Amino acid sequence: MKLPKLTEGLLRMGGIIKQNMVATLNKTTRGTGALANSITYEVDQTDSSFQLKRSMLTYGNYVDSGVKGTENKKGIPNDKSLFPIGQFTHKTIAPQSGLPFPVRLTIARDGLTPKPFLATSIDAVMETQGKEILGEASAQSASEIIAAELEKEIKVKA
Repeated sequence: MKLPKLTEGLLRMGGIIKQNMVATLNKTTRGTGALANSITYEVDQTDSSFQLKRSMLTYGNYVDSGVKGTENKKGIPNDKSLFPIGQFTHKTIAPQSGLPFPVRLTIARDGLTPKPFLATSIDAVMETQGKEILGEASAQSASEIIAAELEKEIKVKA
C-alpha cells in the first residue's frame, strides 16, 4: 500500500539529516564539497517496511570512521563513528582518486583521523525533530489506511 504521507515524512527527515551532515562536514573538513553534495536520501518501500536509504561517495565512510595509515599515525578509532576504522595496505592511494601524488602518498602513510558525521547527525535529528516528524507522518498514514478501509467497507455493503 502506498503511504505518501509516510514517504514525505521520511524524505523530510532525510533532508534535515543531510543538512546536519553537511554542517558537520563543513566544520570538521576542508574538502571541496563533493562529499557533502553527494549525500542523498530516498525511501525504499517493500510490502512490510519503509526504509530511508542514504547514498554518498564511498570515501565518506572513511571520513566518518578514519583509516589507519601504513605507518599507523592516525589510527585511533572513534566510538561516535558508524563504521569501524579502516586500514591502508598500500603505500599510496590509487590514481583514480583524482588526488595529487603527494597527497595520495601522505594519506596512505599517515591515515585519516576519524571525523564522525553519520551517526552523530542521525542522532541529533532524532533527538530533536525526527521523532515528531515520524510520529506525525505515521499518524497521517494510519488515517489514510483507515479511510481507505472504510471506503472499501462502505462500497461492499452499499
